[in-house]
Amino acid sequence: MRILSAPAALAAASLAAGPTLAQSLVGPGYYVGVQGSFVLPSDQDFETSLGKISTDVDEGFGVGVSGGVILDGGFRGELELNYRENEVGSHRLNGGSALAGSKGTATSTSLMANAFYDIPAFTGTPYDWITPYVGA
Repeated sequence: MRILSAPAALAAASLAAGPTLAQSLVGPGYYVGVQGSFVLPSDQDFETSLGKISTDVDEGFGVGVSGGVILDGGFRGELELNYRENEVGSHRLNGGSALAGSKGTATSTSLMANAFYDIPAFTGTPYDWITPYVGA
């Protein structure tokens, strides 16, 4: 499943501001964040005893929240909760006509633990509000 963050400016702003801006909102050593995404899923194919079932999955959306703690040495730990939703347009058996009444909604919820290292690339410059980072 491909996921595009929307808008791109929001992604750039979150990369740039990083935990520094959020820290001022929550308190020293902690941060929170919100995110939105436009979800472009791939259609799905399943092999069954009846034959091949092809599922048309439409575009959808995702939302999420995160919160974390800023540790010494530029490290951060974070928990992230996300929800994604896509409409299922139709199911087809062996490439035939759409099966009657086979529409619905596909959803997913995920909880992730993330670790980041903030790179002090712009410390002491007019761009010290930019915090590039690597994460796992």
